[in-house]
Amino acid sequence: MQYVLRMYEKVAEEDDFENGCMPGTAAAHEMDFEFTGEDPRTVLTEFAELFSVEPCEIEVDEWSGDLTIGVMERADGSIATDLEDWRRGTETLWYATYRAELSSRETIELSAKELNEILEC
Repeated sequence: MQYVLRMYEKVAEEDDFENGCMPGTAAAHEMDFEFTGEDPRTVLTEFAELFSVEPCEIEVDEWSGDLTIGVMERADGSIATDLEDWRRGTETLWYATYRAELSSRETIELSAKELNEILEC
């Protein structure tokens, strides 16, 4: 069995340190990016490492089970790790949330003969 974490959405909005997220600046983007691994811990760790956060910082939606990571980004989409200029109001950053779902997938192996029988009209 293989575990699959599929990132399916990014939402970003301009964030002002003093006033929070700015109205009218949100933009949503569909994504289709996957991590796969032999166990869920592996794919969750890879998801967290992509954004330089710890796995415990991944938020889990109690109702849907969807996963979310929120990070501060620059206009070019790079992760902002030093937030001092943003706090002083001299740098504009965006708060971005990345949403994902975790599922499992079973790999099956079919012979050429079995596949040809399935494909016969």
